[in-house]
Order: sequence, then C-alpha cells, then structure tokens
Amino acid sequence: MYKVIFQNHDFILLKTEQKGLCVIAARDFKINETLFLVPYIQEHIENLNHTQLKHYYLVDDANSLIGYIAFGLCSFLSHCKTKQNVNYNFDYDNFLVRFYTTEDIEKGQELIIDYRYNETEKIEFEEQAPIFLDLNKGEIYAS
Repeated sequence: MYKVIFQNHDFILLKTEQKGLCVIAARDFKINETLFLVPYIQEHIENLNHTQLKHYYLVDDANSLIGYIAFGLCSFLSHCKTKQNVNYNFDYDNFLVRFYTTEDIEKGQELIIDYRYNETEKIEFEEQAPIFLDLNKGEIYAS
C-alpha cells in the first residue's frame, strides 16, 4: 500500500508502509544526469543529532564533523550502503549540492543514495531493498 504525496514530470514522492517516504523516477534518466542542484546549510553533526534533522543531513565523507542539509525532494532519497543509483557532490563556494545518476534509471525505479555516515556515530538505519513502482499497474515490487 502506498500514497502519492507529490508528483511532477520527473519525480514521485511516495509514502509506503514498509519504507516511509521515498522518491521514485517519473521518467527515464541517463547516467550522470543531474537530478537536483540545490542549496544547503551546514551545522555540526553533534548538534544535528539532537534534532529532527538527524534523519535528513548528508556528509561529505564518513569522518566529517559537519552535516549538510539539502533543500527539496532530495532530502527524501532513501539510503543504502551497498546499492545506490544516485550520488552527490558539493560546490562549497556556492553552497550547492548536486545529485546525479550513477547509472541509467528507469521510470518507476526508486532513487537511492549512500548518506556516507560513519555508522558508529549516526542513527541506525534498517536498510531495505529498493522498490520499483509499476506506473501502469499501480503496484510496488522489490527491485
């Protein structure tokens, strides 16, 4: 069971029972295609971990002391350490973060990133298999 929270030409924000909020491709994307180019704010991780934002920040590497909060749909991308189809890099001079595809992505495929957390210092995640939404049938499958 799922509920569409938001949809545009490129993305679908879903709420599912098993995953909570996640972002699905509403169209096909090619490898290295920019999905989002958004501003961010930064804060010390120690401060972020005591707020609701502890579920939404990114780091530039696992040893980082700074967390980055990116604005927009990208903050709902699911995390997986072993299988991602999206990566990100920072433009520190302009306070921007770019999210881009690391492989061709099919319409209906879930967008997945690695949050790059140091697992011993970050909140625990229950990793789940990425999902695929069959837009013709309206059914969700594990991919």
